[in-house]
Amino acid sequence: KAGGQKTADSPPKAAAAPRADADLDEYAVVEIADPLEKLNRATFRGNEFLYNYLMRPGSKGYEKVLPRRLRNGINNAFENVRFPVRFVNNALQGKLKNAGKETGRLVVNSVAGVGGLIRVAGKIPALADVPDEDTGQTLAAWGIGHGAYIVLPFLGPSSVREGVGLAGDYALNPVNWGMYWGG
Repeated sequence: KAGGQKTADSPPKAAAAPRADADLDEYAVVEIADPLEKLNRATFRGNEFLYNYLMRPGSKGYEKVLPRRLRNGINNAFENVRFPVRFVNNALQGKLKNAGKETGRLVVNSVAGVGGLIRVAGKIPALADVPDEDTGQTLAAWGIGHGAYIVLPFLGPSSVREGVGLAGDYALNPVNWGMYWGG
């Protein structure tokens, strides 16, 4: 691959924290062990195919059919519904003040923001900049390491810890609860 160009069959390299070695200069490429390389490359190619031939054309059609303001409202409503993911992970990390602010955001956006279609809480300074928390961040706060680099089907590059975190986020998201209780 001349000139460092990526090809369709070369997934991006995972980044690593710089080492404190004196002989490691700032431009050195740090290699990371990828015990799942064959699986990751195959998954990357499958994801690329799905993106190019299914997801991208579908998203372009979605953009053409729905105006931006409506798309933003739909996105805002889905973000509002993800409240349990952020609330539970703030609580599990001991960030009770942020968990309370998440509750405030939910109430303000649900009531004044017409079910969350409008992000009203973003205009209230006390509720505007509450960091989003997820299960992967909670696992990291508990001291669980990244684990191996892995390319997840449909979702892309991740680590084992973040992949497990995605499963936790999925279970906490009310949009998915109907699947568990016969909906």
